Amino acid sequence: MVGLLFMGTHVFISYSRKDQTYARKLADDLRKRGFEPWMDDRIDFGGRWWRTIDRKIRTCAAFVVVMTPDSEESEWVEREVQLALREGKPIFPLLLRGPGFSLLITKQHADVAGERLPPVDFYERLGQVASARRVPEPKPAPLARTAPHLTGPPVIEPEVVRPLEEHAMTEEREHLRNLREKSHKRLQVLELQVAELGELHAPPHKLTEIEQLRAQIADLDAKLAAEPPSPEPEAPSVQSEKEQTAGRPPFEPEMALPPLDYRITQKLPDGAQRRFPDVGFVITNLGDSLPVRVRVKVEAVLHDRTVVFDEGGYYSGSKFFNVNPRRSIWGHFTFPQEIISDEDRTELRITVSIIDQYEREHSLLPEGWVYMPDQNAWYAEP
Repeated sequence: MVGLLFMGTHVFISYSRKDQTYARKLADDLRKRGFEPWMDDRIDFGGRWWRTIDRKIRTCAAFVVVMTPDSEESEWVEREVQLALREGKPIFPLLLRGPGFSLLITKQHADVAGERLPPVDFYERLGQVASARRVPEPKPAPLARTAPHLTGPPVIEPEVVRPLEEHAMTEEREHLRNLREKSHKRLQVLELQVAELGELHAPPHKLTEIEQLRAQIADLDAKLAAEPPSPEPEAPSVQSEKEQTAGRPPFEPEMALPPLDYRITQKLPDGAQRRFPDVGFVITNLGDSLPVRVRVKVEAVLHDRTVVFDEGGYYSGSKFFNVNPRRSIWGHFTFPQEIISDEDRTELRITVSIIDQYEREHSLLPEGWVYMPDQNAWYAEP
């Protein structure tokens, strides 16, 4: 019977210090049911505190967050949730008090109001995740077959040698991939920390580690891009997908941008119509997990003349729209009367930039919008 090894078996519990009593009660119940809970009440505060939490979130089998107004206001709980989302961890929200987290609006939560313990189906779903993360122990290598009644070293037949060599090459490349992925994730965390502190105020050892990780990743990419040697095929075969992609970069750069929709419209949220020159603007985050900040610049165009809208800075690009997942922001501005002309068409030019979770700004291509007075509607111009 093949045994089972657990890869990251513990359950991380995220909570506000004001809800520590319930968090300990939950941890005790998880422990009684055979789970391995982990919470940060037993580690010392200090320079290594966040490093310990970072490691525990990255290696956990599941992430449980106790949602209350206090935990929603906690900067550290927010960081923990963001890291769990970025790492793709299974997230199990528990609603203890309040309306819940807007950041986790797409996640199913369990109601534990009144400091009740979670229902049975919560533990069943948690157990399914833990089961899915079990991996079988590697089977022992085939034993060499020896000739009977002969002394001396064992005779390994050719059909045994070839699978062993191929297995070793596969394991080596898998090890390189795993090492590359871990280095890349560590680099992202360091770059985010340096961005928050500012490069001038960041600790020198972090900057040094960033440079070392970049060099290590470049070296691993070069090794993975090289096509591994393979034995002579015994018979012609259809080229596999792995062989077709050999030599290509093994990893595409990670994008931290959710899909975004924005438009100029005369419609109000209730279906009514705005009256020009009052112009509506709607921006929607179509993603499921990542919030973004959006910079918008709107210009009115007439011949060779342009006017930039101010409207408190939100349409001149000096202020940001904060857009959470699956949420829309409705705004409006007034078209300047001095450039409205009956003979010329009314045109807007819009430039949008998205700031991702690593404070990188991504500029989209500018778009033109034209107003049709007879329809009281705007149309995007190619």
